[in-house]
Amino acid sequence: MCICLCFDVSKSELKKAIREGHDSIEKLSEHIQVGSHCGGCIGHVEEILEKKNRSFLWPLQTMQSAPGNVEKSPINE
Repeated sequence: MCICLCFDVSKSELKKAIREGHDSIEKLSEHIQVGSHCGGCIGHVEEILEKKNRSFLWPLQTMQSAPGNVEKSPINE
């Protein structure tokens, strides 16, 4: 699936760039040019970034809210 028609950037190329640490529109624009010409793909790129951020944070949020879960840290010791 093509995300950016201006620079022929596929969804898999976009996800690969995100996994490599290009985790903002600005970084992606510099790295693979997505969103740097007409801007028509920016909304879709933002959706993919948001889903990535939610999926990354979900296990952490679930773990922190678990009953009786106290992490070992200098503060809790």
